[in-house]
Amino acid sequence: MIRDDLDRQLASHLHGAADLRQPEGLVDHVVNRTATIRPRPAWVVALRGNVLRPAASVASNPVYRLVAVALLVLVILGLALAAGGAPRSPFEGRWISVTVDTDGSTQHVVIGPGWNPEVVYDDEFSALCQASGDADPRWHGEARGTVTDQRLALVFAEAGCTIWRVHNERLAFDYDPATRQLLDANRIAWRRVR
Repeated sequence: MIRDDLDRQLASHLHGAADLRQPEGLVDHVVNRTATIRPRPAWVVALRGNVLRPAASVASNPVYRLVAVALLVLVILGLALAAGGAPRSPFEGRWISVTVDTDGSTQHVVIGPGWNPEVVYDDEFSALCQASGDADPRWHGEARGTVTDQRLALVFAEAGCTIWRVHNERLAFDYDPATRQLLDANRIAWRRVR
């Protein structure tokens, strides 16, 4: 059977049995022993906490605050880099235009990231392909571009329709920051789709 007052009885027994006198030479021994020990540096005490008082909270301990701020800065920098912290080319994205030629076809350009982007150019209906007798009037080309200032210069190694092809075709786009549009050599405006 467990008794409710067991803790009080045990404390009373231990208090009565304990020798309350200090041993001979205890004070001298403690003074001699601690006189040769170098105190811990303050930063170690702050890092481990003061063992003589309850543990400090993170907010009240300067070392913990410094570590928390450093971690927060690293997280913010990581998020900034993940969200595109590196400078982006103004040409990157998907662009669309309606030609001013008589065919009135829609043209698409997809420009990859970076300062030497991969570029895919498609014209849904090319009057040149049709005039050349090609069965498929769509124009397609893939190139690698070079961005300098507000200009993207392209050289298509090969581009064209199914049968009719051209080699080393050059094309350039100029970026207009005021309108956020591209202008090609024919002064056709291109707008960003996404």
